[in-house]
Amino acid sequence: MNFRSFIAVLVLLLSALDACAAITATGFSTKSTGSAAATSLVVTPVSVANGAARADLLLAQVTIASSTATITAPAGWTELTAVAQSYNGIQQRIYWRIRSDTTTESATYTWTFSSAVRGTVILGNFAGVDTNQPINAWASGLGVDSTLVAADAAASYSNGVLIAFFGTTGVASTITPQASMTSPATAKTSAVSGSSGVQAALAYETLTSDGFTGTRTATGSNGTYATQTLV
Repeated sequence: MNFRSFIAVLVLLLSALDACAAITATGFSTKSTGSAAATSLVVTPVSVANGAARADLLLAQVTIASSTATITAPAGWTELTAVAQSYNGIQQRIYWRIRSDTTTESATYTWTFSSAVRGTVILGNFAGVDTNQPINAWASGLGVDSTLVAADAAASYSNGVLIAFFGTTGVASTITPQASMTSPATAKTSAVSGSSGVQAALAYETLTSDGFTGTRTATGSNGTYATQTLV
């Protein structure tokens, strides 16, 4: 094989690797305490029948209307980042795990709270993630506004996915992420009673370059918000 032919084959191989490396969202599930406070939430992950597979990345966003209640994750989950705001109490924590063999994966996962709270869990299933470094970068944000701002993060790779988690005590409307992001109805939920509680949403988009991602925003009703950005 001459040098030119070798380069052509190499390009094809790299193209194939890039195609295999594409990260896709294969499904979401949510659970909410609804209008009544509770001390736990039990969530059913995306099933194999609905597209989940071994070695997928599972992400969980837990948002509660309390800055002080202790959150305990189910066994096998790693807490990545947390943020809490005492004013109009809100707390948001992000957890992750790599899906095990599909025959042994738990049918449900339970998050518990040290006191009864209104809260939500959003569970996302992502395929095609490098399990040696599933999460490349992350950042957190807090504020009080009807515009929720997710901070930028420093992405090291150009074929990743940016995932933004939004939570707010503003309860008059659902959260709507900016137009560049995908946020299906199955990745939004709320726990509201009258003028108190929380709204939550997950949104994502493909990254085409490395470097700082820039901020992402979402709109909702005015309230105290907590956000997380993952790459």
